[in-house]
Amino acid sequence: IQMARQTYQFENKKAFAYDHCWAILSECPKWNRDWETKMAKSRPAREDTIQASEASPGDGGSNEPERPEGSKKAKEKKRKSVESVQLMQDYFQKLEGRFDLEDTATNDTLELRRQELEATRQKTDATREKTEAIKERNRIKLYEMEAKILATDLDGLTGVAREVMRRRQEEVTAKWAREYGLGGSSSGM
Repeated sequence: IQMARQTYQFENKKAFAYDHCWAILSECPKWNRDWETKMAKSRPAREDTIQASEASPGDGGSNEPERPEGSKKAKEKKRKSVESVQLMQDYFQKLEGRFDLEDTATNDTLELRRQELEATRQKTDATREKTEAIKERNRIKLYEMEAKILATDLDGLTGVAREVMRRRQEEVTAKWAREYGLGGSSSGM
């Protein structure tokens, strides 16, 4: 360092006034490397300098520390990082949109299925009501027919017809007694 100060004073005709800066920058790899490069150009090539320059930076032959990233590279790296984040966000938004469409389609399908089931239920209910109405109509017709059997006068009938009608009247009377909870049966009306 003393020799560098003497050289500086000889070349610039004044003393080096930036010792405080040199104390900080001497530890930085960027300035360290630049200084070594300048010194190598100003001096005649020595054998050990040639061997050090022949070693490529990636082969581990260099003892120099890694040079810090410059501001342009840092900005480019940041821009690429922001772009990749934006690409990922766009991709996920597209996926969400597709899932939303699939959800909408699924919901539409479910709604159609629900409407179909409701229509089927309504048809089933209508069929059940129709069946119940037919049963009620048949029950009423049967009641009317049985009432006619009971109202038939046996005195106007002869022989076999009279006996058949009397048995029918007994059957109807017994049936009504069971259905309506009446005791006994009346015959011979």
